[in-house]
Amino acid sequence: MPYTHMPLVSSFNVDTVPRQVHEPAGHFEYEMILVTEGSVTATIAHRTYMLTRGSLAFIGRLESHAFLIQKVPYGRYVSILSSDRILSDIRENELLSVFVLRPEGFHHVIQLDGETYDRILPLFEQITREYQEQGAFYVEKCASLLHILLVELYRRRPEAFPRWTNANTQTAVVAAQRYMAENFRRPLTLDEVAEHTFVSRHTLSVMFPKTVGVTFKDYLILLRIAESKRLLVATDLSVREVAEQVGYPNVNNFIKVFRDRVHTTPLQYRLHQNGSSSLTE
Repeated sequence: MPYTHMPLVSSFNVDTVPRQVHEPAGHFEYEMILVTEGSVTATIAHRTYMLTRGSLAFIGRLESHAFLIQKVPYGRYVSILSSDRILSDIRENELLSVFVLRPEGFHHVIQLDGETYDRILPLFEQITREYQEQGAFYVEKCASLLHILLVELYRRRPEAFPRWTNANTQTAVVAAQRYMAENFRRPLTLDEVAEHTFVSRHTLSVMFPKTVGVTFKDYLILLRIAESKRLLVATDLSVREVAEQVGYPNVNNFIKVFRDRVHTTPLQYRLHQNGSSSLTE
């Protein structure tokens, strides 16, 4: 599924796979995957799941994932949602939590019962149809359908959405994520984010990894890497310009961080994703 542009919302119904091991290319946005037939072993953020018909997976934009197909045909709906739409359109923290919060014990995959599957499948079909036809305001329509999908799922499987007894903590952590998503392109500190979310530096430092799954520092790095991947694939900006766009004024520092996290250089990543040899660092 090559990326030739970066839509705010995209959705596909896929039932053929060219190879047994499928590593999604260009992953830097949120994804939902609903399996309709076949089975696959999924590794999401270093956790392994078996997906069969009725499995619904939520993958955060900062989470690596790969699939090993066990039974073909492997049919699924794949909806890809930009961080801008997710964070701006879903205002209810309870619904947003399945995308952005990763406490200990979180499961990326929900196995739907027959009735829930029958309620959710038509919504994936509508989102996919809207993306394919791209009529007037299709992005807004997709956002509305996504909201309905999450409400339907929450009503039937509320336990699948991360929740805490301390709602103030959850609110502060989600607010921190929103603020970081809007400001990661410039220097950003834990003190600043804590002040914005009206909690102490210590509280945010302690609760952030417990609710998000990574430390504040790692989350900021992952945000910048995800955006740099998007820019490398979707634009003709030089590696130096990409580095500046994501908050790294020193391009050599950016390349080192990128290589440490992605295990390749920014230029090699771009060439691999775009199949081009004309761009240089």
